[in-house]
Amino acid sequence: MIVNENNVNQLDFKDWIMSCSAHEDNLKKWIRFKSGDYPDPDEVLKQDVPKCIAVKLNWYCEKEKVDNYYIDCIFSFATFFKAFLRYYAGDYMPYMGQIYENYEMLFDNKYKDEFCAKQGIERTCLDELLEQLNIFAKNTHTLGNYMKCPNGKYNAVKGNYRKYKDRLELLYLDIQDSSKEESHWSNWFDENKETLEIEKIFENAELLKFVFNGYKMRKKHIKPDYQCNYRSAW
Repeated sequence: MIVNENNVNQLDFKDWIMSCSAHEDNLKKWIRFKSGDYPDPDEVLKQDVPKCIAVKLNWYCEKEKVDNYYIDCIFSFATFFKAFLRYYAGDYMPYMGQIYENYEMLFDNKYKDEFCAKQGIERTCLDELLEQLNIFAKNTHTLGNYMKCPNGKYNAVKGNYRKYKDRLELLYLDIQDSSKEESHWSNWFDENKETLEIEKIFENAELLKFVFNGYKMRKKHIKPDYQCNYRSAW
């Protein structure tokens, strides 16, 4: 039924499988989702095979085995938000349960002001970043942020923190390079380029402006460059 909604690409998985208040902050909702025992979004898309959402979207056909339904997110909110939290609330990481239990304190004005004063950051900069993260927290678990992918190894390779940091555009560059190990996916991407609208993604520079000044994206590597705007500072 959900697939038949006009705005299906923008609907939030978290609202499907959790009891959510219409006024609940998207960041808090995402943290609750990650700290709870909820199914991953790709599992939601495969529920009730063969009449599942992945088939209704024509990503796969009913004749294919569900084990071959490979699905991945396009942009990973978890990668960016957890990196931010290591810097913003490092004493409470890496457990999302602790972040959720202390959410009201960690995101109230007192904590924000103390953090900004300690780090020498303008409060407006932090507020703008949190506004963007709040939007991202909703969009991350939508159909529009998921895609079929070549095989079961793709997700693990793209999620490599040392190399690609779950960023599609970084992996895609190597897929196009015949000298790279990842280039064996080039035929699959060529065949699915139109369906995945890959070119449109890369034409939208605003989607790709998250920049981290480090290798492993740990706390010491992601302190902001104060000369940058908020989109590229974290």
